[in-house]
Amino acid sequence: MSARQHIGEVTGRIVHLRAGTDNVEFQGRQLETQSVIFEDASGKIRLQLWESQVGVVLFGKTYKFSNLSTREFQGELFVTTTRQSTIEEVGPLSGMGAIVPCDVREDPVISLCAEIIRAEVIVSRTCGNCKCSQTDFDSRKKFHRCMKCNMLQKSGMYTASAIANVTVLGDSGELNVCINNSVLHRFLRNGDITHLLQDAQDMEEHLLECGFLKLHIQNNNVVAMVKAPEQTASEACSSKSSVSATGDLELLCAADEVESVCAGGAADEVNSRCK
Repeated sequence: MSARQHIGEVTGRIVHLRAGTDNVEFQGRQLETQSVIFEDASGKIRLQLWESQVGVVLFGKTYKFSNLSTREFQGELFVTTTRQSTIEEVGPLSGMGAIVPCDVREDPVISLCAEIIRAEVIVSRTCGNCKCSQTDFDSRKKFHRCMKCNMLQKSGMYTASAIANVTVLGDSGELNVCINNSVLHRFLRNGDITHLLQDAQDMEEHLLECGFLKLHIQNNNVVAMVKAPEQTASEACSSKSSVSATGDLELLCAADEVESVCAGGAADEVNSRCK
């Protein structure tokens, strides 16, 4: 198998999930990506997930991936999702034994209770038709014309994504961290307040008024966050723990199980940077 080959379909079991995600800037737009490792009878390989597929797969589960592509970067051959990729959870593969831990080194995940004292939220929107990132988008207007495909659409039809740069204050003092789009989406969805994605300042004000939050942080990136119960907030903030990054996000947050998700955005365009 060589770089830039199309893979129509492959089924494998997730044996490692990187706890944190990364942001890649492409044409003025921040794309979120996550690395996982899956295995089948032939061995293990890294899979790069993009945007809407981040957080979809769970450790130990088996999935059927379609329309993937191979890439090579710094001598490593890996596979990546594309705009046409789909993911479907399936039953376990026959003949697969117990999961053998992957020798993947990651920094520890720090767990602490803190409150957000400063926040900057950046909201971007993408056209559902041509996947182009929009500029000069006014969420208060009913309609918006895409700057690329020129189609006039309802403002709510554009996909909103957000990144928050915040300062949290706990017993150990202040810490500057980043909250990526997938973590923000889970946090807002769990509170049934996803409408806050429509306005950056509304989201900033909500984060500042949340009170104490239970945060899991790796490399100054929040990988999971939940609101700390009021009766235990003071107790939780009196301790700070560190756990090794097993790559199993089920240990950190409750991710939704999604049967099939289509990749959005410009994943295949960004992947073209890798030869």
